[in-house]
Amino acid sequence: MIVSRSSCPVRAASTPRVGAGRRHRAGLACVGKDEAEIARRAEAIGWEVAELRAHGVAGAPAEAVDILGRYAEAGAQRVYLQVLDLADLDHLDLVASEVAPQLG
Repeated sequence: MIVSRSSCPVRAASTPRVGAGRRHRAGLACVGKDEAEIARRAEAIGWEVAELRAHGVAGAPAEAVDILGRYAEAGAQRVYLQVLDLADLDHLDLVASEVAPQLG
């Protein structure tokens, strides 16, 4: 999935920075409507929620939009969201319906 609004290399999700000439970012996505859904998705792909929040695009849809917005503010022009559980089509639907439309 390509979301055209934003992304860039980051030290942690809260401190984005643009690397030498890089205007894109790949991020592991784990978005859920509530904490239980986020935890279920994290477990399904073998990650801890805290790790995903620190290094990926993880949380409720509003949190994902905030993370992607920080990437854009740091100068990113494109982000590639990596979804590891390809059988979880509801995850893709959630990102497409509640995250992507807010990115402009």
